[in-house]
Amino acid sequence: MTFKTRPIRMEVLEDRMLLNASPELVADINPGAGGSYLAVENPDHSPYLTGVPSLTEFDGTLFFGADDGSNGNELWKSDGTEAGTELVAEINPGAGGSYPDRFKNVDGTLFFTAVNGINGKELWKSDGTEAGTVRVKDIRPGIASSNPSELTNVNGTLFFTADNGINGKELWKSDGTEAGTVRVKDFRPGIGNLYLYGLTNVNGTLFFIANRPTNPLAFERVLWKSDGTEAGTVRVKDFSDQQDFSGRISNLTAVNGTLFFSAHDEFLRRELWKSDGTEAGTVRVKDIGLTGYYHLVDVNGTLFFNASHTGNHFRNTRGDGWLWKSDGTEAGTVTVKDIRGAYLIGEFNGNLFFTAMNGDLWKSDGTEAGTVRVKDGIGDGGTHLGEVNGNFFFYNYNYNRGIRQWDLHLWKSDGTEAGTVMVANLGPQLTISNSRSLYSTTINETLFFRDDDGTNGYELWKLDPVLFGTSGDDTISVHVNPGAVAHRYEVTINGGQTYLYPDGELHIVGGGGTDTVVVQGTAADQTLVASPDSFELTDAEFSLT
Repeated sequence: MTFKTRPIRMEVLEDRMLLNASPELVADINPGAGGSYLAVENPDHSPYLTGVPSLTEFDGTLFFGADDGSNGNELWKSDGTEAGTELVAEINPGAGGSYPDRFKNVDGTLFFTAVNGINGKELWKSDGTEAGTVRVKDIRPGIASSNPSELTNVNGTLFFTADNGINGKELWKSDGTEAGTVRVKDFRPGIGNLYLYGLTNVNGTLFFIANRPTNPLAFERVLWKSDGTEAGTVRVKDFSDQQDFSGRISNLTAVNGTLFFSAHDEFLRRELWKSDGTEAGTVRVKDIGLTGYYHLVDVNGTLFFNASHTGNHFRNTRGDGWLWKSDGTEAGTVTVKDIRGAYLIGEFNGNLFFTAMNGDLWKSDGTEAGTVRVKDGIGDGGTHLGEVNGNFFFYNYNYNRGIRQWDLHLWKSDGTEAGTVMVANLGPQLTISNSRSLYSTTINETLFFRDDDGTNGYELWKLDPVLFGTSGDDTISVHVNPGAVAHRYEVTINGGQTYLYPDGELHIVGGGGTDTVVVQGTAADQTLVASPDSFELTDAEFSLT
């Protein structure tokens, strides 16, 4: 990421302590320790009921649900500044709140669910203005809720599940109008216990799973697909011929137009399957006798997954297992490397990043030789937050033995050991519960997330990896390892706000396009090298690498 500036001067600073640093609070929406919370939804399809963030990018602006202490939990938006963080619409007047969540951007329309105090939880849409924030349809008339869930975009049409109070939970679609919001198919006439989940777009076709109890010991579990019409909504394959937990389907993942998923067999082993949308083309990829899959990740058309093999007697916890890959064929479904405890974080620059059982960070291009350790001992697990300025950000937990508590660490990595650094230790002082997590999204090279600093409650935060002056005769001062904090740059603009950045080299590109290292430091001796010590350039761009 680069920023243009007018003529500037750069100077080397003497040793001094850190003043301020990112991450920074965007706005204290609800002043005090209570926090605005920033609504977090609980999707029906999640097997562990893991919270999913209601932080959504729409037309370059962040939208979310928050409570300012007066209006209840309502629809808000932010451009990343305190002044630009504002209430969009008070959908449910008063302190009750409308609890907007399940945001989904469908071709320029922001869909979500909300309560207006009269109709219950229904489908709404917004263009980012108060006048343009309206209910789409009262699917279940009255105070009861249709509770739209699983909002999914398929070629510009919104698909979701809802209960109209007559037919039970069914599949619906919407074009954003009341007339165009209709039930696709009545899977089970009358009111009954039907569970639709896992809505997944695979190359323009919607796949999903329908479960219903058939007796106290068994469930009907069926893989379906839909083109949005009643006639085109058909069964793909029935997995319900076994008792107990066998046949359970989960982890629907699209890779190059093929649906991959996991399903239990008669021995309660979870195996890898694939489907082309036909019953004959819905097959087990390979019989490898696994106890479970917990992550399926598409990396440039190759499916990576982690799994435990029953023959290895390795205890499978929190998604730990061996790293595998698959091209959809039996022969092409193989272990990548003998690394136990692979916890998949996500894809970045064509590589899969993951942590191993010893807490090391790894990356893989799908080959054994290309599966290498990036950095030792960063801690357990990892959750991908977003990509900013050529780096991917993630957080994980590390046990602090001194106080016998887990610290929450925010990391960034460019895929190299030197470029993998901890941005911030958000620490146990921010922890409200053991399940505390960061919920985030990235907009215009800025990482937004919700967190609690122990003082303000849950509020909106952001991380700008690179911030420089953009106008006037700015003075930018730089120091390496301020206050003996290794692997950091301190950047001060006009003697005011100071920002802290992970280690790297600060570059300047002048009008002639020549790339010159301006500041370069080392952690070992905490030296600072600047050449020249001061200068002025016009039409200059700055970047941190």
